[in-house]
Amino acid sequence: NVEDNLAFGLRVQRPKPSPEGLFVIAGALGVTPSQLLMVGDSTADRDAALRAGAPFVSVGHTTRAADGAHASVDHVAELSVS
Repeated sequence: NVEDNLAFGLRVQRPKPSPEGLFVIAGALGVTPSQLLMVGDSTADRDAALRAGAPFVSVGHTTRAADGAHASVDHVAELSVS
């Protein structure tokens, strides 16, 4: 159920930068964290992704989250799935 997966944040005890949320969503989807793509604009987003072993795309080059990101975009609209 998509709504259940989107609401996974309610099921974690430790918020970002803990990777717990990514482990929960990966488990719910039946994949490993490395099969997820974390998109975010904060260092907490980046740190959670890297700690979980998930690739990370930083949105907005003005944030420190771009340091260590696998890719960076100015706006989420620049992302596409292929």
